[in-house]
Amino acid sequence: TQALRDAQDILFEVGLTALHVVLEDSPNVVVDLIGLPIDALVESKESLPSGATSATVHRFVKYSASREAPTSTPNTSTIAFEAHTDGTWFTVIPCSHVAGLEVASPTGKGWCSPEVQGQKGLDVAVLTGDFLQSITQYDFPSAVHRVVRPCVGSAARVSAPLLLRPSPAYRAACKAADERARKDRRARNK
Repeated sequence: TQALRDAQDILFEVGLTALHVVLEDSPNVVVDLIGLPIDALVESKESLPSGATSATVHRFVKYSASREAPTSTPNTSTIAFEAHTDGTWFTVIPCSHVAGLEVASPTGKGWCSPEVQGQKGLDVAVLTGDFLQSITQYDFPSAVHRVVRPCVGSAARVSAPLLLRPSPAYRAACKAADERARKDRRARNK
């Protein structure tokens, strides 16, 4: 429907704007990719040949309620999606009406829920991904996040994240840049 296409366009623009801001202002962006236009790092629908699909993905996910009563520490039956990072520049997630997204604190001690603080249907969580971490040489580390199931008796959680991924042509360049950054860090730490 048109409303869905409009929502996808908005989420895409949020992610692309965030990418512009970070790459234009980050002092440690990998030099061999800096001379390229930022828009070329992501495939927009306008840049794709007719019938082709983009590496960027808009997912629709339904998480059913837990079968167990909530505990102070989530366990395997209450975790819907284990802690992970995304292979993206950014993941843009509209705040769901049923909270469940949790992001690890930068210190690694604890989790926060942007959906509890966000305005449902209006706010989005913008999570940094692995490719952004790579190109900025860890100035913007990947956001570790997970999804916790809704409590027993609650409505299902519906989520619609847009995973803003690099074009296939640039994935290889980013992976090579990440490997160079790792080697440089190891050399500095010796």
